[in-house]
Amino acid sequence: LQGIGVQVVVFAVAIGGLGLAVRYLPRAWPAAVAGGLIVIAVAVAFVSPLVIQPLFENTRPVEDAALAAEIGELADLAGVDVSEVVVNDAASRSRTFNARVEGIGATRRVVLFDTLIDEGDRDQLRWTVAHELAHEKHRHIAKGLTGYTLMMIPLALLAAGLVALLTGSGPGRPDRLTALRRTAIAAGAIVVLMAVSAPIQNGVSRAYEAEADWTALQITDEPLAAIRARAASRSRARSDPDPPRALHLWFGSHPTHRERVGLALRDLETS
Repeated sequence: LQGIGVQVVVFAVAIGGLGLAVRYLPRAWPAAVAGGLIVIAVAVAFVSPLVIQPLFENTRPVEDAALAAEIGELADLAGVDVSEVVVNDAASRSRTFNARVEGIGATRRVVLFDTLIDEGDRDQLRWTVAHELAHEKHRHIAKGLTGYTLMMIPLALLAAGLVALLTGSGPGRPDRLTALRRTAIAAGAIVVLMAVSAPIQNGVSRAYEAEADWTALQITDEPLAAIRARAASRSRARSDPDPPRALHLWFGSHPTHRERVGLALRDLETS
């Protein structure tokens, strides 16, 4: 419900901003829309964990000093500065084994799901945290936002071209009905274009996830723990270990279970 709520709020803000831009910025609205979409993406990536998620989640400092020290050692191996380690009450919302790294600079911290601590083993926990630290080490969020920015500019221009083709264009402020038509066409065009570009975005995401897996294997040197962690995650999520190739290329944001286990097996063979 938390994720759905955030998506509804983001969608409402985006549509409202689009309508205002089309109405009051008849020539500059494509630039305003591109900039707005970029701002929303940055807010979701960096502001949401610090402002929105705490409204729905509770965290507490990790009580196990040895565990906190162990995670600190993993962070040092990854070259990531971490200020604290906290536990999230994920069990009230999900059965997933997971962790995340959130914050910037002095506010950066490792967040452990309580399911991972209470129901996973220590090796699985180490590998999961190492994977998240690897994302931070390689600056995947910043790189992803840069790529997203580069995609939003031509996307907004294409949407503007379609609006001009279907409704005309002019320097003056459009009337309300014309503005409504243009908003609907622009919103539809942006949704379709983002869906069409999904294979590119998801392909980049899969590459980042594979890089994080490989780096986590190097940090922990525990390929068997990686395999157990993947098996536990797949079982809890009830995901298809080898989905149809076309669907995975279009919609898959992570490598398949078989691909991720195969990577760990290759590391095991060479270690």
